[in-house]
Amino acid sequence: MKAKWGTAHALGMLGNIARAESGYERARILYEESRDLCQELGDRQGLAYVFWYLGRLTLYEDEITVAQALLEKGLELARGIGSEGLTAWVLRTRASVARHQADYETA
Repeated sequence: MKAKWGTAHALGMLGNIARAESGYERARILYEESRDLCQELGDRQGLAYVFWYLGRLTLYEDEITVAQALLEKGLELARGIGSEGLTAWVLRTRASVARHQADYETA
């Protein structure tokens, strides 16, 4: 179980590296593998992070509707586990989505 947990989180971090290097397709694959393992393990914190990661990725790819849905899932999980830090990061990313849509009042 610990090995799968470590693998799930390592995949998320590798996805972040791929995204930072503009390897968006590779990042998506890594994030989705991480998501699947987190779901299998019932790791709500890991899932919250992965949905945030996927939300940011889809924002960079201009998939605004998808980004919003993923960020909502991440926000729900982050709030559900009481992670104020992650909640703040997800809210910050949601503000970026609103700015991207020129919705400055929401941002």
